Amino acid sequence: MRTKPITVLIVLLVFAIPSLAQHRFDGRVVDDEGKPLSGANVYITAFQKGILTNKEGEFSFDSPLDSATVNVTYVGFRPTITTIDAEGFSEVTLHKQESTIEEVVVSTGYQNIPKERATGSFGVVSQADLDRQLSFDFKSRMEDVVPGMLFDNRSAGNHMKISIRGMSTLFSNLDPLIILNQVPFDGNLDDINPNDIESVSVLKDAAAASIWGARAGNGVIVITTKSGRNRTSPSLSFNANLGIERKPDMSRLQLISSKEFLELESFLFSEKFYDSRYTDGYSRLSPWVSALYENQEGRLSEPDLSELYENLSGTDLRQQLNDHVYQHANRHQSNLSLRGGTKTYHYYYSLGYDRNKSVLNQQATRITLRADQNIEISPRLSADISVFGTHSGQTSAHEGYTAYSTFPTYTKLKGTDGENLAVEKFYRNSFIDETLTDGLLDWSYRPLDEQQFSRARFNENTVNINLGLRYRLSKELNLSVLYQLDKMYGTQNTLNESGSYFTRNMINQFSQVSDVNVVRPVPFGDILQQSFNNRQGQLGRIQLDYRRDWGNHSITALSGMEAKTLRNTGSSSWIFGYDANNLTFSNVDFSTMFSTYSPDTGWQRIPAGISLMGTTGKFLSAYTNMGYTFMDRYSLSLSARQDGSNLFGVDTNQKFVPLWSAGGAWDIEKETFFNSNLFNALKIRATYGYNGNINTNVSSLTTMTTYTYSNMNNQPFGSLRNPPNGSLRWERNAMFNVGVDFSMFSNSVDGSVEYYRKNSTDLIGYMPINQTTGARDPASSSYRYLGNSASTTGSGIDVMLRGAYGGREFQMSSTAVFGYADIKTSQYETEPATTVDYINGGQIISPIVGRPAYSIFALQWEGLDPENGDPQGILNGQVSKDYAAILTETDPSELEYFGSALPLFFGSFKQTFAYRGFSLSVMLAYRLGHYFRRPGVSYGALLNGTSSHSDYTLRWKAKGDEALTDVPSFQFPLDPNRDNFYARSAALIGKADNIRLRDISLSYIFPKILGIRDMTFQFYARNLGIIWKADDGEIDPEYGALGIRPEYSVGIKVNL
Repeated sequence: MRTKPITVLIVLLVFAIPSLAQHRFDGRVVDDEGKPLSGANVYITAFQKGILTNKEGEFSFDSPLDSATVNVTYVGFRPTITTIDAEGFSEVTLHKQESTIEEVVVSTGYQNIPKERATGSFGVVSQADLDRQLSFDFKSRMEDVVPGMLFDNRSAGNHMKISIRGMSTLFSNLDPLIILNQVPFDGNLDDINPNDIESVSVLKDAAAASIWGARAGNGVIVITTKSGRNRTSPSLSFNANLGIERKPDMSRLQLISSKEFLELESFLFSEKFYDSRYTDGYSRLSPWVSALYENQEGRLSEPDLSELYENLSGTDLRQQLNDHVYQHANRHQSNLSLRGGTKTYHYYYSLGYDRNKSVLNQQATRITLRADQNIEISPRLSADISVFGTHSGQTSAHEGYTAYSTFPTYTKLKGTDGENLAVEKFYRNSFIDETLTDGLLDWSYRPLDEQQFSRARFNENTVNINLGLRYRLSKELNLSVLYQLDKMYGTQNTLNESGSYFTRNMINQFSQVSDVNVVRPVPFGDILQQSFNNRQGQLGRIQLDYRRDWGNHSITALSGMEAKTLRNTGSSSWIFGYDANNLTFSNVDFSTMFSTYSPDTGWQRIPAGISLMGTTGKFLSAYTNMGYTFMDRYSLSLSARQDGSNLFGVDTNQKFVPLWSAGGAWDIEKETFFNSNLFNALKIRATYGYNGNINTNVSSLTTMTTYTYSNMNNQPFGSLRNPPNGSLRWERNAMFNVGVDFSMFSNSVDGSVEYYRKNSTDLIGYMPINQTTGARDPASSSYRYLGNSASTTGSGIDVMLRGAYGGREFQMSSTAVFGYADIKTSQYETEPATTVDYINGGQIISPIVGRPAYSIFALQWEGLDPENGDPQGILNGQVSKDYAAILTETDPSELEYFGSALPLFFGSFKQTFAYRGFSLSVMLAYRLGHYFRRPGVSYGALLNGTSSHSDYTLRWKAKGDEALTDVPSFQFPLDPNRDNFYARSAALIGKADNIRLRDISLSYIFPKILGIRDMTFQFYARNLGIIWKADDGEIDPEYGALGIRPEYSVGIKVNL
């Protein structure tokens, strides 16, 4: 096998590692006067770890490398990056930090702020934190590393939602603003190559984020990519990662057994439940029910029926999905970069390639290209040129379990000879046979065939060009100009071949059958569904930066203006009778109403699939920011921004009401009276201010939705979506933040503790409107519109603790992240139409005053009736089984409120062990203080074939079972209200608290060999399972029934 040489090589490397030569590095850190600095942090870049100097300022460590680059830092001194050689004694001198801003710690996107002067709340993710993981996307590398930043994974990780310090809006964009190299990024986060990222700053409070004004209400994530440095030789880096994700274990699906399903169908057959379907002549019937009718009519013998029973009872749909539909996913990522610079020029180039295959065989590729250059044209003038491009493509995935969920659990997908079997989807086999005699196409549905007959392909190309000039007007004043062009072009083509069920069904449904012939309004051939999306944005900015240091004073200020336009367009269409070889198609009559062949579909038009869309956003902003520091210990900050937009109303654009912030900080450890053996650094800071949010789905102008044809007269028509709103304005988020930053025990422990309170007003929410206006919400068909009408309020706590300890060869470090966020709706003008609308499992935002946006409500539960297993609720304070009345007459105040569907407490704990070249890191993540609604049995869905939950097995069967189960008894005929009450009752609510093993990372740094500066091998495992959860059931409260699949990756990184 080809893998044998690789396996042997890995084994040899593993056994050779202990024998690699280690070199001793010794040194001392001193100040300008040569005095030793005890507790200085010596960060070894290659190991991604730090050690502390002893009382004499000395340090030592072992490494397989001949030389090592170290970053030495100490409170009150400027950091120094230097290279030291092995087997010698190195002395590193740190210079006192005067009033300069040379140390870059956090970035607002407009400026870099040294940590000791920051008054706002920032979360910083370094390159070492990002490189610790081998996740293939940026978002995954950010999870559980910043206090206050929560990832909502309830969509099984496919569409993770990010919130910073809880929700700040209800119906507007929930995502934080993304800043990429100083400019808002309107593209997809997945387009950003994580290997290009140098650092990330998360702006969490008003002082940090208000500079971004009406777009910063959800927080800001500032991404800074890598760049070259002047006077550095070229450095070539290469890294490659390979990963595998286990396919889901479909046996975890909570389905009743095949035998139970057969027994249930036999019972329903005896109760004549299927007779109406059987007599209509076309509705689908399961294989067992069809066999029972054949046996009843004498067309199937008892022995043959018994043999079929044994055959079907031994078949499990879940196992077939494991065998024929799902597969292990694999991923590959590689990146090549070059950086360096001369005295007047520096550069960074990178090329990245990703190839992924999902568990449902969705194949995706991504190519990223980045070229950043800085040119010093003259001593006063410099230019920045940055080009970032992405090409991404993916194919459609095979249909997953959802496409099979309506089939009996004994359904067979493949025959013993390997043939893909037909399954009754809408129509029974006898009806399909009859249609063939009418001249129709074969209407059989073979699920596994669809994988080859229906294919979709998505492609997207983006280019982002930044051009910047910076001119030094004087020693203190700089002028900068920035222009950005952002373009995206995307296509999606779904080809439904003539053999696909989609195309055959479309042709058959519209076929007009007569005694003479068959007329087909939908022609033979493939059906091609096309869509096109384009984005073009332009941004221009002019900015003045001022900095002056004199005596005990330091001032930094900036002021600027920014203009931006963003245009999104899109279109879609269907092409019938498509021939890919000859590029031909057929014309189709989309206006005529045709009688469809199936008895249950009536008269319809052929869907044209044609739609056009276009939005244009124009923004004009002015902003200013100032920071003042006195005696290097007292800091003040002020920020203001005014935004105007074509989305806002005239009244809003004409008023000057800027979003602003103010903050202050006090470095106590620098006071002469402060003399502590415990604290090395202690800083108190506080801020207050406003930022905002924009809803691009609403406008101050009248908006309508237009349609091509009316069902009444075949004429175009339109519906009013939103009435004019001249006072439409941005949402406002006010936040107060107070924090303490500290360092203790000779800088071996540091961290921060913050408390914040936020009030969001003028939030976009639904408001009732007079019916005579004709403004009807198309989503609910109710008379309401979106306007500034809602508010939320709440508070929270962020905590970050870090510790480093150990000796010369063995070191340990710990990081604890804690977040608490409790945000509730404080004002909302529209109430749900019915009480049960409050009950949605916490998956939909339902604003209720005094409750979180995602809340868990339920009808009160009083257990099962011991006589017959009926579920019991509360009506007017009394135990009741009047399910219809409970569902319609229960007052909202009588609902049982459990809590938030999102965790109130969340965070992680990371422990790292380092020994010589080895590093082992383990992260635990936790989510606490929230609830979820478990799926349960629905007897109506079970009988209709749309669900077959395994709780059916746990149902009440005899008196006394009520002490063992909360699953109601099965009763026939069914009472739909009984089902609906149980589904919305407190019996299905559970605590979602959980602690899980998020990941493990193991790496080793090889010695310098053959001109390789350093080489790192890394193993990474992610999503390794739940350690503890509060609920006793089998459901993963964060990822659902199937849970999250483990991922395993190996990677290598080489620096030349």
